[in-house]
Amino acid sequence: MRAEKKKDCRYGREKRRPLMQAERNVENRKKRRKRKRKKKTAAAGGGTEEIMSLTAIGAGIAALACIGGGIGIGIATGKAAEAVARQPEAESKITKTLLLGGALAEGTAIFGLVVAILIIFFLQ
Repeated sequence: MRAEKKKDCRYGREKRRPLMQAERNVENRKKRRKRKRKKKTAAAGGGTEEIMSLTAIGAGIAALACIGGGIGIGIATGKAAEAVARQPEAESKITKTLLLGGALAEGTAIFGLVVAILIIFFLQ
């Protein structure tokens, strides 16, 4: 039981009296409000808007892998076309290498897309 401090006139010491029920209720309400305020911050586990916005940013960054894959395949196709134009007899080798490189570039793009989808659906 908490007590309020009060000066004793005779001895100059502090005398304690028990708090009334209403005073205890007011103190408990203040404590609960402080706890609720702490929970609203993103670091304390609250703040769903902040978490959702960060999730969207993370998914966007992961989806950038798709752009990189598209750019890589485009550059590889252009270089392969130039190589076939220079040496038409090496077309089969160039095509094999182009398909292998395109598959690897597309694989990283699909991996980035899957990561973006996982971020969106599982971090809500």
